[in-house]
Amino acid sequence: MAAASANIERPNSTHIARKKADKAFSLPFGMVDCIFENEGPEHTFSMLRPLLTPWQDMYSRVVDLIYRKGYKIRGFHTLKKTDIGQKIVFLYHDVHFRDIVPALALAGINRQRGISSTFNLLWEFTSLDSFCRPGYSLFRHLENENVEIALHTNPVSAWLNRKVFRGDDKAYMKWVHTTAVGDLHSLAKTPLFGAYSSQDIVDKSIDYFNETVSDMKTVFRSINVASHHGDVLARAISNHSASVVPIFTGADFIMGDRLERLDIDGEIRSMARQYDLYHFNETKNKKQYLTNLEFALESEQTISMINHPVDMHQGSKRIQFL
Repeated sequence: MAAASANIERPNSTHIARKKADKAFSLPFGMVDCIFENEGPEHTFSMLRPLLTPWQDMYSRVVDLIYRKGYKIRGFHTLKKTDIGQKIVFLYHDVHFRDIVPALALAGINRQRGISSTFNLLWEFTSLDSFCRPGYSLFRHLENENVEIALHTNPVSAWLNRKVFRGDDKAYMKWVHTTAVGDLHSLAKTPLFGAYSSQDIVDKSIDYFNETVSDMKTVFRSINVASHHGDVLARAISNHSASVVPIFTGADFIMGDRLERLDIDGEIRSMARQYDLYHFNETKNKKQYLTNLEFALESEQTISMINHPVDMHQGSKRIQFL
């Protein structure tokens, strides 16, 4: 029995990714891609309507509320200084693998109603995201003035996971939870893993970021901005100490001199801070989402607004649409 059990194939990162993805959705992305390609968006959305309706209904309620208060809705690609003080909601969606189907639902409403917003795709961030690449790639059929495409990432974490740990998500997560914060605090004295200095980490993370943007541009027409992904590394650092080297959180990495070396124009949260936009955060407003959004709109300030499409649903476990 012992010899037989030794021959059992152990699950690798790809197997784990497939299992998680299968739990998250059952939409055959290859088939949907063919329908988009051959029949166009209108027919595809008509076919998918029963699946997409719960997210479209709630998103429409949010859009209706914004319009009733006299606001316009736009994506971050067009943000400029002269917009400040105008009644505009700059809307963006952080799209993880679990958000792909709901994000398609939101993109469909954008097309119907002439709304523009930014869809930040977690492109090639983990092996799971690589497995879900066909799903993320569906948005190439929708990319236009209504559906802006951007990158969602934490540059240092992405490089560590995909290059240092060679896409072994499990090993990377174990490192984050057991040794990461301590290693990062001692960077000035002890290079990470005894192989990388702080500058090495910056340089290699920039290279991988630009490599990812270039890869996205083989699928999409343009990638102009990025959004910070508050992944396990960013959360571990934030929970441990506010004094840790700031490059290890995406929003702080994608700015200043480093931004000049990146193949994008800006990072969404940094842009919002630069222009002092009123930020409506779904997590901080999760208990009375619609009530708090109405209050924010009554301020008549220019607003930046984030959502994770999977939670734009009456049955969301995180958001209470009251």
